[in-house]
Amino acid sequence: MAKGVRWLFWCNPAGYAYHVLSSLQFHCDAATCPTIPVVTSHGVGTVSVSALMESYLGFNYDNRWVMTWGLLAFIAGFHIITALALAFINHLKR
Repeated sequence: MAKGVRWLFWCNPAGYAYHVLSSLQFHCDAATCPTIPVVTSHGVGTVSVSALMESYLGFNYDNRWVMTWGLLAFIAGFHIITALALAFINHLKR
């Protein structure tokens, strides 16, 4: 992702959920990890799905709790903003 639009990931709660779900789904640390073929400048090689997710997309398995707490903070923040808006904004006054 380009550095100029990286802030879009951090201000979007769906990005946090996508990070957590994909890092949980594709993580493996055993020798039986599924591999996929990738084309490099040296030819065709194989890489594990977990390593590809970490190197190409930056989805690190160790960040799963940070992203989970970030998603929960977004949910709590939206609930607080909604409750305050319902309490103090009245569109029926004239």
